[in-house]
Amino acid sequence: MGILIVLAATLLLGVAYFLFSESTKAIGPSNTTLFYYMFGFVFAVIIWIALGHRQSFSKTDLIWPVLTALSLSVSVLLYNMSFKYMKVSVATTIYSLSFVMTIALAILIRKEHLQIKDFVASGLAVAAVVVFSL
Repeated sequence: MGILIVLAATLLLGVAYFLFSESTKAIGPSNTTLFYYMFGFVFAVIIWIALGHRQSFSKTDLIWPVLTALSLSVSVLLYNMSFKYMKVSVATTIYSLSFVMTIALAILIRKEHLQIKDFVASGLAVAAVVVFSL
């Protein structure tokens, strides 16, 4: 079931990347970022209420979604701004290299262990992105 969920998420993220470029052309990068998060907030509240995934937490735990929102907001704004300088296909391909940072943080902070094949696969993916973006 997990693989189906992540594949659906991947499909929707691919659609969203395309829509970012269309929205940025229409209303600009900062407006796209603002409205993306405003509408996202509305959708998130509806989903939160509908699914009832309410879990107790302490107020200090809110640092994690705050840091996530800050990181994502700046990332999305910079990504949207990149469309002024390059094609969406190239920008999105380069942007997809974010998995390298995620892997590095998982190894450094969470002490996750990867097998050699995982490093080789990641290296090949990075090489493919570099070749595609040239």
